Amino acid sequence: MMIKIINSNKALRNLVFIFIFVGAIGLLLSLLSIIMTMLNNETYNLNVCLTSSCMKYTYGLFEYSLKIINITITCLTSIATIGGIFVALLSYVSTSNSSALNNHISHFKIFNDYLVFEISKSDRLNVSAIDIFKLYNLIFSSSRSGNMDVSKQYKQVVESLNQEINNSNQYVQEAEPESFRYKNHQVRMISRFESFGIQLNFHPRNDFYEIEGQLLELISTINQAFCTDSMLPNIVHRKYI
Repeated sequence: MMIKIINSNKALRNLVFIFIFVGAIGLLLSLLSIIMTMLNNETYNLNVCLTSSCMKYTYGLFEYSLKIINITITCLTSIATIGGIFVALLSYVSTSNSSALNNHISHFKIFNDYLVFEISKSDRLNVSAIDIFKLYNLIFSSSRSGNMDVSKQYKQVVESLNQEINNSNQYVQEAEPESFRYKNHQVRMISRFESFGIQLNFHPRNDFYEIEGQLLELISTINQAFCTDSMLPNIVHRKYI
């Protein structure tokens, strides 16, 4: 079970490898030092002695050889502590990223289902004319990282749409009757809707007005359902027809 856990976690696997490598090197150096000390001092010819003076003499011979083991243990303790913190941090980040991705997928599905349902209630709109994924990414540009705040870019797009409606409203109020160039208005509104991922074509005046109205209502509904805390401006009321 433990081996399976280690193999499944690359960071933990690397930590165990470093731990074993450092431990093996330290033990090997200590053993080599002890062996060379024994050979140089011919301690293998000495009789067994357990007196205090003998043990003190023996300890003096192998003191630094044993210190290698102490240093190795200290290093292993540090590696285990620092490495454990690092592995825990990586595990936390990995879990957070996985959770953020799951939230992103779940949130997008809710958004997609809601949008499809709202479109189905409109008689002039078609799902195929709306790039739902583009619209979602425009609104929630950081959702993959778990941030569901409305993006600044979407706020700017909504403000640009309102500005276009205001421009047409103002032109209608200031212009002579029948002088409002609706074709030019269609060109500008088609461009604005493209920013939302919505494809809108040219239509006769009344048809375009109805489709435009349903699209504006759809955007307003989305804003009310998913952007309640973002301080988005309301869609401006149209005064032209």
